[in-house]
Amino acid sequence: MHRDHRRRHAQLSGRSTLAIAALLALVAVLVALALLGSVSPKPPIARLVVLTVLAHLAYGVVLILARTAPQLPRTIWPVLAISLGLRLMFVPAPPVFSDDIYRYVWDGQVLMDGKNPYRHSPESDALQHLRDGNRVWDQINHRAMRTVYPPLAEIIFGGIAAVYAHPSAFKLASAISDVGIVLLVIFLAGGRVPVRSAPLKSQKLPKRPVIAGLAYGLNPLACIETGMSGHLDPFAVLLVLGALLAMKQTRHGIAGVLIGLGAGIKFLPGLLWPVVGVRQKRAVLFSCAALMVLYLPFLAAGQYLFESLDAFARRWEGNAGLFALLKAGYTACIRACTDAHSLNDLIHVPFLDPIVTALEGTFFSLHKDGGFDPRTPGTFTLGDISLALAKLTAGILIAVVTIRMAVKRVAPVQAAGWIFGTVLIATPILHPWYVLWVLPIAAVLGLWPWMVLAALLPLSYLPLDGWWANQVWHMPFWVPWVEYGSFSLAVLWYIIQKRQDKMAHVSGPQSNTRAHLT
Repeated sequence: MHRDHRRRHAQLSGRSTLAIAALLALVAVLVALALLGSVSPKPPIARLVVLTVLAHLAYGVVLILARTAPQLPRTIWPVLAISLGLRLMFVPAPPVFSDDIYRYVWDGQVLMDGKNPYRHSPESDALQHLRDGNRVWDQINHRAMRTVYPPLAEIIFGGIAAVYAHPSAFKLASAISDVGIVLLVIFLAGGRVPVRSAPLKSQKLPKRPVIAGLAYGLNPLACIETGMSGHLDPFAVLLVLGALLAMKQTRHGIAGVLIGLGAGIKFLPGLLWPVVGVRQKRAVLFSCAALMVLYLPFLAAGQYLFESLDAFARRWEGNAGLFALLKAGYTACIRACTDAHSLNDLIHVPFLDPIVTALEGTFFSLHKDGGFDPRTPGTFTLGDISLALAKLTAGILIAVVTIRMAVKRVAPVQAAGWIFGTVLIATPILHPWYVLWVLPIAAVLGLWPWMVLAALLPLSYLPLDGWWANQVWHMPFWVPWVEYGSFSLAVLWYIIQKRQDKMAHVSGPQSNTRAHLT
């Protein structure tokens, strides 16, 4: 018996050593990624993508070994320190994968100049004095468009720009916010929220919150999209997780306010209104009030408040999963039922004539890009019709899932996971950083298939070389199949594992009872 105990101890010690070695390998790969990304503003993308995928392999090994390793940090601070360090190493590197951060800096400068970013595009004559000698101006995308970001996002941009109007400041703020998400992941996974009698620094954590904190804190994609790209999403996700924690503690009014503030950064948290509303109706009123207050300083923009957001919603597509299948399916069906073959072929839908005529000239016009013919108003291209049907189906799917989560009163964390996960699968465009909305919840609930998707989403950056060279975005046909195919297999494997665990749990007591009776 003593020999078995020593053997078991040796195995666990060996796994601890392997876990530490895997962690060091992860750090080494991320350091190499940061250094290679710092070589130039436009380094070889394929190398960066390969390193990113390798980092996720090391990350996966760390998590697998950490589950059985006995030597894990049992307090919050080591997890937060490692998470912060991994993000900070990317702050000096150029934002290679995305240029959104330059728009953040520009909008912040516009706001600090006293101008309304919803009224003036970067090319506006009123902002000529800001463009002169401004290096950020050369890097801004879609300069003809006014800002697309909600009001609290603009306020955050202005606040950071007031301190230091430089991309590194925005990256640092994003990285720190993301570490705040790690802390909330630990709390949501079972770590006790600190009180006076048990301060944060003295808490001893159970193993599950530690694993959850490491699952998000060590995630390479989260480190890259915050420390290197400085994306805005962590600010909103931080508020959403705070709302979920508040709902867990039955503080629904606070949750409503936090969701409203989150919607003031990205509109996605608004999908949680039904979830909090079935628990306390006033919480939705608090949430809407918070969002409306945020818009007050910008109301002078009038009709331009949602102009760019509308254009983004109508035009942008890319790296989609279920949405791409829906659109392809509708296109094939319409082709089979009509004479249209090319996506630009026109199709007249007679029952839409009165609807299109009534909406023409309004914000909800169905012919915003031209093409309105008063003789046959309901005439659209095959591509437009299949796109609209795919969006309608995706919207219905998201609505059904959201309503079901609310009606069934599913636990807030699980409900948010289902809702945000459905959005990511059904969205017309999936940038890699969008998965940051699901990864923290996946870490809390142990939904590792999302980690698989996060590991492969950087493949969608491969067209960047072509974009830099000739402004052509050509996605290799195999990329979505690898991303979503691997994710689908991971989900299938996860479901099989869960069913096996459930059957073992059900049959276990019965077999023990039979053995006892025998």
